[in-house]
Amino acid sequence: CGVSIAGAEILSNKSPFAAPRLAGLMTDVRLIEFSGMAPARRKNRFWAINDGGQDPILWQVDEKGKIRGQLQLQNVENIDIEDLASFSIKPPKRKRLHYVAVPDIGDNAALNNDHIIYIVPDVAGRKSTAPDWTIRFRYPDGAHDAEGLAVDAERGYLYIVIKRVLPPILYRVPLHPPSGAASLSGAGSEEIQIAERIATLEGLPVNDQNSPDASNAVRFGSQPTGAVMGCDGNELLLLTYASVYRYQKRNSQSWASALVGQMPQVLPLPPMFQAEAITLTPDCNTLYVGGEKVPGPLWRFKRVVQAPASKKSSHAGAAR
Repeated sequence: CGVSIAGAEILSNKSPFAAPRLAGLMTDVRLIEFSGMAPARRKNRFWAINDGGQDPILWQVDEKGKIRGQLQLQNVENIDIEDLASFSIKPPKRKRLHYVAVPDIGDNAALNNDHIIYIVPDVAGRKSTAPDWTIRFRYPDGAHDAEGLAVDAERGYLYIVIKRVLPPILYRVPLHPPSGAASLSGAGSEEIQIAERIATLEGLPVNDQNSPDASNAVRFGSQPTGAVMGCDGNELLLLTYASVYRYQKRNSQSWASALVGQMPQVLPLPPMFQAEAITLTPDCNTLYVGGEKVPGPLWRFKRVVQAPASKKSSHAGAAR
């Protein structure tokens, strides 16, 4: 049964994940700044990407973190790409379409008002591709740095978690381009949307970021570096250098109401350097976490209670 904390009902206070196990060791220097991961259309494969300043390439990796292919992104500039999210949609009378959301949302100095998320098609056999559409947005309260992106394709939203504020704040933008916007092969929409502020994410530790003796995991343990949403859109997993934080809501709730006063479940991470990549498998029953260092471990958390499935019309958080 649920418990109440500060007026917010938590669906369960028991972690649904078993202790982590080592999935593999990532040693390829082509992923030297590994900062995002999401399921690929191909079974048992994932897309991975480097941090800002690297070439705009999606690297396809297997369940052990070994590179098995690549997808060159055209009309994409990697100023500070952080995180990845994948999803699929089923248009009427058409085959299911698979996509990867590639967010250029990092802004360490909080100098850029405008940000862009590229929606890239995941098509079997392609070696290069351009975005099918883009989402340009700004925050309603000025520039922010962000490293976490999650998708709820069923409800039609992308969620962005900003960092360098405590508690972190969750925003969202529509997944699909505005009505009448250009949407095929490159340009996307030039209209700049205003991201909607949803709620603060409580429960992260308050750490001394100025301590010269503390490890990165301690100094920056409150800073989100990645995010992923569960298959039914009712679970949000937030990554930091030290832990994974799990927030929940009921299907009838909005995130705005569910997050009020909610204290998340905490999944401590094993020792690793700068955990920045997090994803769930397409059935949402396995969680992967990787770090921004080569060589570095790729950790796997198996879910001990089967995750609720998404509806067939779309998938929240990963492509089928």
